[in-house]
Amino acid sequence: DSDSETSTLPGVHEGKYKPGVPYNKYSSSNRNLKELLNKNYTAQLARAIANIVGFESPIHVSIIIERLKEVYGVSRAGANIQSNVKRAIERATKWLNLIKRGGFLYRNTEMIDGFRIPSEHVVRTLNQIAPEEIENAILYLVEDQFGYVRERVLKAVMELFGIGKNRIENPATVELAIDRLLDNGKLYLS
Repeated sequence: DSDSETSTLPGVHEGKYKPGVPYNKYSSSNRNLKELLNKNYTAQLARAIANIVGFESPIHVSIIIERLKEVYGVSRAGANIQSNVKRAIERATKWLNLIKRGGFLYRNTEMIDGFRIPSEHVVRTLNQIAPEEIENAILYLVEDQFGYVRERVLKAVMELFGIGKNRIENPATVELAIDRLLDNGKLYLS
């Protein structure tokens, strides 16, 4: 039914789902450029990545690369840097208690119970927003409005994450999040 409203489960008390908080960006300086450019510094680069993930988790790999460019003061990440970052991420997930899932890095055992909205320095695409954050945003919107027409959830989520109408985004990301919430019994159609 195209006019179905998505609602939270009965008995869910008001205010269970938190509003978004501004995205805080990791910053650091005085890093040795060799860590980024030389494959023999994988352990040091893995620690730098773990520091970023520790501050910005969950974080998409493409944002990690952007953050590393800022931290190390380079303007682009060519094949060598990308290869070193990939190797360092593998090491960080093996030795530094990070989890890689679907293009995102997480602190191990982290429970994602909120979502981050754009800040002055960070605006993400839908593909750069972890599925758990999108789900939490949907739950917040539905609870805040006492229900939502499913077809309007995409637009509301995009607005919440500061994604303008003119940007081309993949609506499947939000649709999949809605489907997961319905399958898990966190949302229902009425």
